[in-house]
Parts: sequence; structure tokens; C-alpha cells
Amino acid sequence: MKKNISTSTEEEKKNEKLKNEKILENRRKFKPKNDVIFQELFKPGNEDITKAFLSSIIKENITEINMDVSTHTNRDYLKSKLGILDLRVKLENNIQCNVEVQLIDYGNMIDRMLFYWSKQFSKNLNKSQDYSKLERTISIAILNFKIEDLKDIENFYTNWKIIETKDRKKILTNKLDIYIIEMPKLLEQKHKELNDNLTQWMLFLNNPDSVEVKEIMEENDKIKEAAEKYDVILGDEELIRLAELKEKGEMDERNMKRVAREEGIAEGMKQGMEKGKQEGHKSGLIEGIQKNKLEVAKKLLKMKLPIYKISEATGLSKEEIEKLK
Repeated sequence: MKKNISTSTEEEKKNEKLKNEKILENRRKFKPKNDVIFQELFKPGNEDITKAFLSSIIKENITEINMDVSTHTNRDYLKSKLGILDLRVKLENNIQCNVEVQLIDYGNMIDRMLFYWSKQFSKNLNKSQDYSKLERTISIAILNFKIEDLKDIENFYTNWKIIETKDRKKILTNKLDIYIIEMPKLLEQKHKELNDNLTQWMLFLNNPDSVEVKEIMEENDKIKEAAEKYDVILGDEELIRLAELKEKGEMDERNMKRVAREEGIAEGMKQGMEKGKQEGHKSGLIEGIQKNKLEVAKKLLKMKLPIYKISEATGLSKEEIEKLK
């Protein structure tokens, strides 16, 4: 009998050790900004940490939150778009709040944000209701990349409203709020404001095992609670399997874009150079080189590459490229 008990205890210890090792492996592979992990972290039942998280972004004290269970199909991630996570909640005074976590840059993030905001805003109104019944709608984008159109803004966190353009004092309506968080800008900062709640949450999402986050958790109880829930999620084999599949899909997506871009640039340069050589013999070498660049730029525009990428590949200015549209 003693032998059986001893064997059972040893087996339990072995299984526990294997489980802990697996969790440590998962910690290295999957951070909270992963769509699957994020959505499980801020699901119904985790209202307290969700309130603290959203409060850090909109800079308002959230006392009430209603998490729409219908938008959290926790085990059905594979049907959603790659890199996108929807977190929809209703705050006090019927404020609608929508969070999008975008891991891959598809080059149309601003339009995408406006689409999600407008969809949520119009969804509030029934056919028989007056327009005055439309509720304030907040759209939040947490991005794992920089937006080209915002490259001149150093701050990683921006809040956008409709404002009169001449005096820039009058806001047209308080029913539209768009928040954009570019995580790379935060991570590039040499001196981070670690006392800022938003900074703390973003650093946690990026890497909960960093020295900075370990220090933060000593003072921020909600992030510490989120870290504990994160550990539980990492031990869920089904969720981790889903996270692996989503991550594989994202890697495939990135690889497809890279290959298409490289092949397109190579082919465009080849064709452009041939044409440039012909023109160069007729009109002179300098003119031929310029036409070569313009031909390449036209082909890359047809491939819908961002203008800044085309500029890098050809040496043409933004203005020169825009004239080709």
C-alpha cells in the first residue's frame, strides 16, 4: 500500500513538473497581445481587470461595465480575421467601447478603424429611434506597428476627435473618440513613464516577464491579477493550440507579403531598368535613370505598396510618386 501511495505521489510530481515546464515554454512563445490570449484575458468574468485596462486608455474612471458575451466566442478564434481581436463592452451611460488589437500592418489601419467605429456607432440606433439616441462610441486600436501617416508624432498614444480646423478649439461632438496606441513607439523610448497606468498595461501586454513589468506588479494589483490569469491561460492546452494555429497563420501572412513584395520589386526593377536603358540611349543616361525609377514606381503603385516603401526602393520623393497615381 505504501508503495502505491509513493508511486502515485511521484507520478503527480512528475506531471506537475512537466506542466510547469510547458507553461514556461508557452510564456516564451505567447504574450498577452496575442489575439487568443488577449481575448481570454479580457473575457466576461474578468470585469475588474478590464475596467482597469480601459480606464488607463480613455483616462476616465470606469465604475460600471457590461461585457457583451455574444462578441466573445472564446473557443472559436479560427473564424476571425488574422491579427484582429474585437473586445466590445458597454460602459456607464451606455457608452460603447470597441478595442481592436492589430498585429499585422495591412496598410489601411485608419480606414479600418473608421469602419469599426461607424459600424458600432450606427448599431446603437433602431429604425424607429431618433438620431439623438445615438450613444457615445469609443474605438481603440492597439497596434504592433507604426502608422506611416503618424510618423511625425512621437507620442505612442493619441486621441482623435472631430475638431474645427481654423481655431482648433471647438469639438463638434463628444460622441466620437478614437484612440491609437503604437506599441513600437513606446518600446523605443529610453526613459519610459513607469508610473503611468497606460504604459504599465502596454508593457505587460508586450512582455509580462520583463524586469520593468516585474517591478510594476509589485505596486499595480490589477496587472498582478492579470498576470495570474495569464498563467492559468498558458496551462490550457486547447487555448494554446488555438494560439499556435493563429500565430502560424500570421507568420504565413507575413511571409506571403514579404515574398510578394520582394518578387514585385525585383520584377519591377528588371522591367524598369530595361526600359530605362532603351530610353537612356535615346535621351541620355540621366533621363533614362529617372524614367526607370518612374516605371518601377508605377508598377509598385499597382501592387499597392505604401508610398514610403516605394520611395525607399526608387529614391523618388513622396510628391513625385503621388503624381503617378
